[in-house]
Amino acid sequence: MNRGMLPLCAAAILQAAVPQSWAAKATTAVSVVTYACRGEKVVVTHARKVSGYEYVIVRFEDKIVQMERLTGTGESDPVFVSMHGDAGSYRWRFKGESGALSWLGPEAAATEKVLFDDCRDSSGEPRQQTKP
Repeated sequence: MNRGMLPLCAAAILQAAVPQSWAAKATTAVSVVTYACRGEKVVVTHARKVSGYEYVIVRFEDKIVQMERLTGTGESDPVFVSMHGDAGSYRWRFKGESGALSWLGPEAAATEKVLFDDCRDSSGEPRQQTKP
């Protein structure tokens, strides 16, 4: 048997042996929106898993920050918070078609500082979204 044929045959056998239930399934809906915020660009990637878990990845200035959705806040608009432990946290809020980015310091008496407010979708195109 030709030595070059052995790896090819092995790959074909392994592929046939893999159950179809192992095939990749779409489990996350993703949308990417570029916002204009006072002349700055903020790119927000929003992901929602079939399980209900939601997060955003926010890119602004020279930072990329992942934030998880807060649950049980009683707020009508979703709030996403970065988890930096005792170092403070970034917060992204969707407000209808706009958004806002803020920072809350680690001090007990800290007040939330708005970094970008009234951010508007600047893509001019329908939001890109894939469904699970």
